[in-house]
Amino acid sequence: MNFLESINDSRVLKRSAIFYFVQFQGLFNEKKGEEGFVLFLLGNKGYPLLFWLMTPHGEGGHNLFEMLYNEKHK
Repeated sequence: MNFLESINDSRVLKRSAIFYFVQFQGLFNEKKGEEGFVLFLLGNKGYPLLFWLMTPHGEGGHNLFEMLYNEKHK
């Protein structure tokens, strides 16, 4: 692949160290933040929805809860 070619967000993620450590080494499994919250990452619609990667609902959301979630996600 030519270094000038673009790569979509999902492919970049799947080739990253963070993906490897979270998916295969359990980086976020059972880990909690200081306040006891489960750890996760936020991604835009270019990323896949994973148990540790929260993405927005498509088309702005289909119901009130999805729309509110998308608003907070921003």
